[in-house]
Amino acid sequence: MKVWSIAFAVAAAVTGIIAAVLWWRSTLPDQRFISAPPLGDVADDTADKSVLKGWLNDIYGHLYKTSDASKIIGGRNKWAAIYTGISVACSGISSVLGTL
Repeated sequence: MKVWSIAFAVAAAVTGIIAAVLWWRSTLPDQRFISAPPLGDVADDTADKSVLKGWLNDIYGHLYKTSDASKIIGGRNKWAAIYTGISVACSGISSVLGTL
């Protein structure tokens, strides 16, 4: 039983490290999606409709980039939570097997 206890303890450690790396990676900004929000002043240029359309396109582009980045971060968090659950389960099994 001690061999299985050690095997589950190692599995818990490995999956715990994987989860920690995934949590850490989810906090890093993805360079593809970094953009400054368009904060220009269009009050003076509203007579020219193309300027207003360009400004609105910039806003929509920023919102879509933010949405895409949120989806990627959500996916990383999902897998980190799954690996954390596996790590906790392996740790519990290792503990039970170690006491038998």
